Amino acid sequence: LKENAMSSYMPEQILGYIYAIMFCPAYREKYFEFFKIDFPKIPFIKDSSIFKKLSELGNELIKNHLLKSNYHRAEMPVFAVEGDNKVENCFYDENKQRLYINASQYLEQFPQSVWEYEIGGYQVFDKYLKSRKNMKLHYEEINHLKKVAAAIKKTMEIQQAIDSLCSTWI
Repeated sequence: LKENAMSSYMPEQILGYIYAIMFCPAYREKYFEFFKIDFPKIPFIKDSSIFKKLSELGNELIKNHLLKSNYHRAEMPVFAVEGDNKVENCFYDENKQRLYINASQYLEQFPQSVWEYEIGGYQVFDKYLKSRKNMKLHYEEINHLKKVAAAIKKTMEIQQAIDSLCSTWI
């Protein structure tokens, strides 16, 4: 975009655009090595309609990552097994789509893609649960886990939409 065109956008629109680019799978793949040492440049597109769409998607991602989105019950995993909620030997069952926190308690309707989702080279749920080994999860923590699972699932959907808009020119 030309400099005078950029001045016609609100700061939130520019932030949304940059956030969308930073989460674009094609961008992350292309600049993978740069992420290890620094941030690569942000390419700006000349097409204002694509800029606006990416900005909207980026702002949706921000809202999602801050857990400010309202997730429907159907979008979240279910935790319905009684027990002590103690985190022990966690594992994922691909066939049943369950994330076990111990031998008998689990989150069900838990997509494998959410289980495998990584941030900074770490699987989000694996890292979280390992850091809470031998601790009991409270009701609020379980609800937080369910929201994070919904947020990750939504993130992947938004990333696909972003990638479809810019993978050819990134």
